[in-house]
Amino acid sequence: MALPPLPISPNYSFGYLDDTLFVRAADGPGEEIRLAPGESYAWDDEGVRYSLTFVERRTDEELLERYRRGPMMVGPSPHSGIFELTVEPGVSARGRGVRAEVRTVQIGS
Repeated sequence: MALPPLPISPNYSFGYLDDTLFVRAADGPGEEIRLAPGESYAWDDEGVRYSLTFVERRTDEELLERYRRGPMMVGPSPHSGIFELTVEPGVSARGRGVRAEVRTVQIGS
């Protein structure tokens, strides 16, 4: 089961679970992409080039321990991914005020 999607670009949403990045376009089917640290996934949306580079996997040790103590417990995954998001607007997007940026995002719990 994928995590609730995180909006990063206007027409795409993302989730992360067990080293898999879940990508869903608003007008199409979803994808499951397995990424290792340093690997990237890129897409174009409304004249903007986006790229997510997988930096590291994070584990919420407290949540993981609660799951170990209560094996029938259900809830969010204790794992999340840290990604570097790069935004590179094309000419038309710059005219709409979209700016180039690089930022760190966490996808997952």
